[in-house]
Amino acid sequence: MQPRTPPLYATGRWVVDTPYKVAGTAIYTCKAIRSFDDLKSRGIDPYTEFYELQGISQADYENDARNLANIVTLMSDTQPTVYVPDTYIRSFPDITTVPYRHIVLSISMGAVPDTLALDDFKTKTQEYALASLGINVQVKEHQAGALTEGVDQISHQALENNRLAKIENNNTTWADLVRKDTELERLREQNRILVQLCSDNGLLD
Repeated sequence: MQPRTPPLYATGRWVVDTPYKVAGTAIYTCKAIRSFDDLKSRGIDPYTEFYELQGISQADYENDARNLANIVTLMSDTQPTVYVPDTYIRSFPDITTVPYRHIVLSISMGAVPDTLALDDFKTKTQEYALASLGINVQVKEHQAGALTEGVDQISHQALENNRLAKIENNNTTWADLVRKDTELERLREQNRILVQLCSDNGLLD
């Protein structure tokens, strides 16, 4: 068989000939391509390491050696690593394949009072993700551990005052944008009132 050497880092679904096996639904990435000479220089016998264990004859191995076959390393996040001669690769993914994986971002808020309303924050987080990334995200609320102790009213009020002060004195880009939006809305309302006054007094054509 003639070698079908894939490009390095080709990622996607692969099809190989028996006796080699890959999981049909798994995503593998070509992480290494080693020639027989390279393996031998590293003290690795290609036949005993990658052919004999699969029940492949010495004659078939020597035929691959004459055809300048390589050993391809396929790695997956969900399956064991596979070492397969490129003469046994039936098809491999196009190098332009873009790997996708599920990503979860989380925010640890520490201990907060049960009375803290998070609905508005969750909504704004979803809106920001859509505006910034173009991705519809699902924001869920989780609790870490069980309630172990309460906070007295004096301490609670001090914590709340501190939290609210951080909102007031926030200098982040997002906070600055919110302040500017608020100011813009105030100016729009002021302009609307002034236009109405001018109109009521015949100062506008």
